[in-house]
Amino acid sequence: MRTPQCPPGWCICWGRILLALGLGSQLAAQPLIELGEPWRFLNATPELATNTLWRQPEFSDAQWYLAPSGFGNSGHGEQTRYDSAPGDWSTVLFRKSFVVPDPATIRNWSLRLDYSEGLLVYLNGQEVARRGFPPPTELPEVPTETVPAYRTYGQAEILTFTNELGPLRAG
Repeated sequence: MRTPQCPPGWCICWGRILLALGLGSQLAAQPLIELGEPWRFLNATPELATNTLWRQPEFSDAQWYLAPSGFGNSGHGEQTRYDSAPGDWSTVLFRKSFVVPDPATIRNWSLRLDYSEGLLVYLNGQEVARRGFPPPTELPEVPTETVPAYRTYGQAEILTFTNELGPLRAG
């Protein structure tokens, strides 16, 4: 696997979602989204980033860019570079649809990603992870001009969630 690298700014460079499936004591890790699968992405205007509609599964992202995951603008082996597209790419929004046939069979799930600076993760409209920003109790909505805490890229982080969180739904 290539070493992920990304410049300062908000971006998900490499990502993978794993689900732990099974009932009783038998669990099997099964990739749900593989590295290199196409994602939708767009540079965030302040209006779009604070509009919660884009976070909802029903939102139409058909006008957004579509490209294989492994995003960035540093030229360090990213599969998709967005720095050649017009606009300010300091804040980037990413979307990926996937199907979970039966959420009751999932005990936990993990998101493996590399990013620099800030990160907000939403699942079916619900915030499930936040890195580099004040907690939601202090800053419920994060404006695009908010400067996140610095994080060195190049070291993937694995975020693990239990299905008790509730945002996974069938279909």
